[in-house]
Amino acid sequence: MLKLIKPKTIKTEAGRLNALFQYDILGEKEDPDFNDFVALAAAACDAPIAMINFVDSDRTWTKASFGHDRLEMPRHASFCAQTILQNDALVIKDARSDERFLNSELAVGDSKIRFYAGSPIVTSDGYAIGAISVMGREPRELTPVQRLSLRAIARQVIAQLELRKRLGREDRAKRDLAISDALEFKTVFESLPHGVAKLDLNARFIDSNSAFLTLLGYSKQELCQLTEYDVTHADDLGPLSEVGNYPIKPGSKLSKFRKRYIAKDGSVVWTQVSGTLVTGEDDNDD
Repeated sequence: MLKLIKPKTIKTEAGRLNALFQYDILGEKEDPDFNDFVALAAAACDAPIAMINFVDSDRTWTKASFGHDRLEMPRHASFCAQTILQNDALVIKDARSDERFLNSELAVGDSKIRFYAGSPIVTSDGYAIGAISVMGREPRELTPVQRLSLRAIARQVIAQLELRKRLGREDRAKRDLAISDALEFKTVFESLPHGVAKLDLNARFIDSNSAFLTLLGYSKQELCQLTEYDVTHADDLGPLSEVGNYPIKPGSKLSKFRKRYIAKDGSVVWTQVSGTLVTGEDDNDD
């Protein structure tokens, strides 16, 4: 029968969990961004096993491992659950002689872990959300330099998480701004009293406002099956071919010219036309 000493309750557990969830790091899959950190920790501490684990409310999640399969387990049975209670690195010279893990599966199960050293991964707000640890199957100690190295790697892990969170916020802000700009443009586009249409470089219609559709009598779906040449009067195809090779420089405009469209019902519609080349984000989006 296992007899484990449960970790102390953290007074700021709600805040700690909230901080953990902000990084969106939990889940079954390992994270390749952390592979170098565990390899570096193993080398710096001369240990055969290294891991990065994050501590949820009732379990730990292994996000990177070196030298061993993942060791996800209930929180109460985890070394990392004890590590996040520390202000500094936790070193267990021999788990089988430590009352907290005397009968732990880690120590007496298939893993047969005897030595453990972990440094808490602490956010800028002071919440310990996980640990980077090194382990071995023989009792031992860390040197002062190795302790220093483990703490330094833990700081790099949180720096990586902070960077990812900041970039995620920036990406969301850009998407929100792009959506806002697109909606604003669409509102203006639709409300213009003049007919406006967007065409690709092959002169095929890709969008139009209601005024343009009303002018020619097509639905938007019908219009987007056509090109500018399909709806241009035969006598105006020559002039159109001369000016219809859209401006090479983005933002440059065509001079206004008169031309006739053929509406869906066959009627002739006289218009005055001008155009602007708008460059998209890639070569196929002009």
